[in-house]
Amino acid sequence: MTRQGSLGFAFAAALLGLCLSGCAVIGDVSAVGDPMLSHLAERLEADAWTVDPGWSVERAETGDRWRFGDGNTNGSDTSSAERLLTLAARGGKAGRNAAILAARGDAKVPPTVLETLERIVANETTAAEAISVGSVTERLRATFNSKPPSEPVVTPNERAAAAEAWCHALASTAESIDAALDRPARLWRRADLPDGVKAELARGLARHIAPERIVGYDALLPGDPTTIHVELRRAAVEGCILFAAAKEEAPFDAGEWPAALENARFDPDASVRRLYGRWLAVAQHPEAIARLEVQQRDSNPTVAIASVRSLGLIRTDEARDVLRKVAAKPAETLRNSAVEALAAWGVDEIKPYLKDESPIVRRTAVTSLGRWESPQAAILLDGVLADADLDVQRRAVKATETWSDDVALPVLLAALQNASVRTRRESLDELRRRTGFEESFPVSAEPAERAAALQSLCVTHGWPTGRLTGFRLATTDAATKVIVPPSEDVLANLTRLDAPDVDTTTRDALLDALRTSESSAVPAIEEFCQTHPGRTADLLASEVLPAISPAHAALKELASEDVAIRRHGAGKLAELGRAATLSPFVLRRLNNVLTREQDGLVWRQCMAAVAADGTAGAERIALMAANNAWPDVRRLGCEYAGRHCRTGHAAWLLPLLTDGNDAVRLAAIDAAGRCANSVAIGNESGPAGSPTGLRAAAADPNRTIRFAALIALARLGDESGSLGLLRWAEYESPAERTKAIRAIGDTGRRRFESDLMRLAWTERDESVRRELLTALETLVPAAQRPVGALATSAEDRLAAWAARWEARSASSTISAAPAGS
Repeated sequence: MTRQGSLGFAFAAALLGLCLSGCAVIGDVSAVGDPMLSHLAERLEADAWTVDPGWSVERAETGDRWRFGDGNTNGSDTSSAERLLTLAARGGKAGRNAAILAARGDAKVPPTVLETLERIVANETTAAEAISVGSVTERLRATFNSKPPSEPVVTPNERAAAAEAWCHALASTAESIDAALDRPARLWRRADLPDGVKAELARGLARHIAPERIVGYDALLPGDPTTIHVELRRAAVEGCILFAAAKEEAPFDAGEWPAALENARFDPDASVRRLYGRWLAVAQHPEAIARLEVQQRDSNPTVAIASVRSLGLIRTDEARDVLRKVAAKPAETLRNSAVEALAAWGVDEIKPYLKDESPIVRRTAVTSLGRWESPQAAILLDGVLADADLDVQRRAVKATETWSDDVALPVLLAALQNASVRTRRESLDELRRRTGFEESFPVSAEPAERAAALQSLCVTHGWPTGRLTGFRLATTDAATKVIVPPSEDVLANLTRLDAPDVDTTTRDALLDALRTSESSAVPAIEEFCQTHPGRTADLLASEVLPAISPAHAALKELASEDVAIRRHGAGKLAELGRAATLSPFVLRRLNNVLTREQDGLVWRQCMAAVAADGTAGAERIALMAANNAWPDVRRLGCEYAGRHCRTGHAAWLLPLLTDGNDAVRLAAIDAAGRCANSVAIGNESGPAGSPTGLRAAAADPNRTIRFAALIALARLGDESGSLGLLRWAEYESPAERTKAIRAIGDTGRRRFESDLMRLAWTERDESVRRELLTALETLVPAAQRPVGALATSAEDRLAAWAARWEARSASSTISAAPAGS
């Protein structure tokens, strides 16, 4: 056969095969009978991956960094997820995009989708594979394309989006994070990866693994920043922030961060320096406040402003004092940022700036009040409705958007009476949105006419009148330490509501009356619910308390089937829990809600709400978290135990010492070392002949686990763990020796003092010697340190410690000598 004939035959064969393939797929689609599937496939044929403009590392947990098209294509519901998996199995561009979208939810991702994601990130999809099934013409065009079949066809954006989804999917259901992310950790070190893909893998890995443990991470922040693209340097610091944020309020651990991260402090790129400042605050770096004060003088104003905002993340009195000083400075931009940061401490910190001479500062103060739904905040908003700056007035209305009707309606009604015309219109719109009322209102009328119309509306719809006056009285009582008991009407209504013969009409009227109660009635209603369990208590918890209590309103959102609403409620509860201890009744209801909760982010927010709470109710929630199916949640339960350091926690920490997830094991080991209970130490030989407890962890093949266990054993006074930690400090690499010495200092045990002095005497590495001196100063009280310990140079300080050690050794020798010798 001639060459032309061969080519013609090949063409015909290819045409026939592709036509049959196309017909098969078309038949498959019609068999399914799902027009939504066809429509979705068409949408996913586009190159539509872009970075979400609303994404930032500060809000990284609330969404994905990459979005497809307008961001509305996702697999959040079951039917959408099934369609995406169906398309992912067919391959091509639509299949690749479907695989990425399918991997972004919380459901377990099939192995085939994970393999697809890996191929996309590695760019192993070729032109011959890339054409979506459906168009025979397109497939023929690809088959006889002049391009080599191995030429990559996946865009860098698609690869980066796949990298984000791949890391998320691997980590979300994994028992061992290190094992799950091993393949991305290997792939990200490939030299041929585009910077954008490498940066996304850096973020994805660092979100779950300590950056210091990621091989090659420190190379992203070299001493000479010109040797690596700024996109990678920014991603490196963002990854550190993501890891720090995931640890919630865990104490700073220098061993988790690459030494090269310090290079970001002086990076020529302003964004890198700004991100470094945020990392200082989120990671709770011991020098965060001092370094952020230095950043306030940065030549780039965005860095200076961001440094002030970062101070608001450090919830200490020292940080608040620094912010107050900044807020008193004449520079408007810094003062404005300081006011925004001070809002984290509550309404009292915001109040002075509502009268600031700068309208920009007043606007920020008013907006910040929206974070603190309370009668006091409502009173303050009412006070700015006549502000000379119209934007201040309008922000007062907007600040109530997330508040309950009980607190928001009085402000909106006051705005209709006292604010400017434009603000009155916006207040009316918000009132209609909330209540659905449709009657006209004379927005532009004279005050007297408006007042009459308002009174009529309040009577018709049962809206509160005089509520702001009640708020003021309650606030005055609280300020003067007068406890305001619930009114007799509230107690009487509760009793009538629980009567067995109450009819439906009366019950509804009683519930309506209770919904308008003052917030001071909340404790009485909660107590009634606890002492009168049953249908009435359920009605009060679901219908009344959410109307008068922000905490119960958040609990109501947590009962929603919509995960977005539950996450909002959990976030609100976290804010409330950080500001004050939640009531026992709220904690009991939260416990009941969490028994059914499957969303990891909801759990993390709820754990943040009880993180600082040592009550029995919070402890029960932490225990439930420690037994959760999600590794991230189990880790939070362990961290709670490590924060509160109670001997009773050892019993439920012991099973977690052998958890299948390394991050959980590390948190459990750390907490066990802090619980002051020798039960956690375990035995050299248990019932099965093997070590148990922390001693078993100290013999683990995983080096990181072994090191953590030695620290925990040393904290508990176990001599074998103490000796193991000393060997680590003496014989490992300089970086590892530094980690071990720092851990010895953190144990607080004077038993190590002479050992540290011996190591300092022979140590030759300068950085290790500095760490040894720091550990000595940590262990020895200031009154017992040698005078030369305050010397500037490390050599002089070491000489002072050596002289003290020799003097003590000589004294010990003399006292131990036999009498008369």
